[in-house]
Amino acid sequence: MKQAISPYLPTIWASDISVECWSNDQLFVMGLRPTMSAELQRSRDSFLRYLSSARSEFADKGKPLDSPHLTFSNATTDEALIEFVKEFGPVVGTEVVENKADPGESAGISGNDWNELDGKVLVAALQDLATLRLERRTLAAALALLEELRHDEKRVSVPAIQQHISDIAEGVWYWPAQWDSERQWRASHSLPPVAWQFDRNHRDFIYFLRTSISSQATRLDGGGMTEQTSHAWPLVTTEPRRAGHLVLCALINAFDTEVQYSKDRPVEALPFGALLFGVRPALYSILKHLYLGGACAPVCGNDRCRRFFEIKRGGQRFCTAECSEQYRQRKYWAKRGSILRKRRAAKNTEGPTNRRKTTPMKAPR
Repeated sequence: MKQAISPYLPTIWASDISVECWSNDQLFVMGLRPTMSAELQRSRDSFLRYLSSARSEFADKGKPLDSPHLTFSNATTDEALIEFVKEFGPVVGTEVVENKADPGESAGISGNDWNELDGKVLVAALQDLATLRLERRTLAAALALLEELRHDEKRVSVPAIQQHISDIAEGVWYWPAQWDSERQWRASHSLPPVAWQFDRNHRDFIYFLRTSISSQATRLDGGGMTEQTSHAWPLVTTEPRRAGHLVLCALINAFDTEVQYSKDRPVEALPFGALLFGVRPALYSILKHLYLGGACAPVCGNDRCRRFFEIKRGGQRFCTAECSEQYRQRKYWAKRGSILRKRRAAKNTEGPTNRRKTTPMKAPR
């Protein structure tokens, strides 16, 4: 069977990625920029990995790999986060270098062996572990918010929506500084402009929604918003479910996509060079695809797992068969134990008249 051609342009930070852990909680990430189709490593393509996990026509032979948005959200340890970076590259890099030769000390990076490999382009970046942890928490909160918003008004949890929005608001606090830093770096290196936008006004908008979940309409023209941008935020009712949707839209709209013409067809893709500083734009492109498609990222029903997972069949509630069995066993023994405890309590509270009568022994003559 002929393999289907993906209608999406590659979303790869680099091939042959290597990671070196530095003592100051930073990762030095280096890879090879693909210059031809033969150098593309499909397993490192963030968006194609997502498609292959959900749609069979994009899957390689064998067991499908987990989608990167789930892998990253479930990476609750530093070891798991480092493994993600080894697979896909940095999420939010700093001091990015893209060169065919030794970059010297121009990027503030030294002590590493840079080799020029037949004119191929080497790319490297520093990834801060603290930033990586915060980005994981932010994306996980966005996915959990997306799942919560699938419920109707009777089942939706307002405290859960408030908590998810609060986690997102804390996570995007540094986005304006990161956006400005990348914008200045690109300008100084005569590269295309930054492919995403998230300034203080966008941050204030999410913070406003976090603190103003109510049933009343509010004019969003305060909190440091400029005259140029306040008109874009009209009268909005910040009812909890609506506030959640507005937060997801703000996250998704921060990362622009564009229509390009590739392989005799128009395709939607991230702008060229959008992933130079990391794969965060690709992760939020996946969130956009989930949101517009009415899909979700369900959480495992096993309360001792709570991992995000990909639904493979209708009615699936657990990420693995093992989680399903463990949960059902605990539920059974909790119910069985409750019955046994009630029986024991009833037996201990029986009065003396209800106990079995015994015939006293006669004393010997």
